[in-house]
Amino acid sequence: MGMLDEARKYVEEMLCKGFSPHFAVVHALVKGFCNVGRAEDACGVLTMSLEHGEAPHVDTWMVLMPVICEVDDGGKISGALEEVLKIEIKGHTRIVDAGIGLENYLIKKIRANSRVF
Repeated sequence: MGMLDEARKYVEEMLCKGFSPHFAVVHALVKGFCNVGRAEDACGVLTMSLEHGEAPHVDTWMVLMPVICEVDDGGKISGALEEVLKIEIKGHTRIVDAGIGLENYLIKKIRANSRVF
């Protein structure tokens, strides 16, 4: 319903109180922020989740990474992503799957750009 800031506050409160929101809640929040062009806020949600030991689903990474690659040209989003990646990622985070998707996305982007010249 577009109440992303309120939802983020509830998730933050849950995490601070030691509760673990279902991965679908974090995914919906990240996806919502990405859909309205707020990739930095999406990175913030992911950072908050990882700091509390909650590993996002691979689909969450797959939503966020293309948005970052498309939006960011060396700007402030890369700084937010660097903060996310500083968090200790557990074995069940499935970052490998996200990396494979990112690689495929970047290859397609490079090929598309090389056709322009």
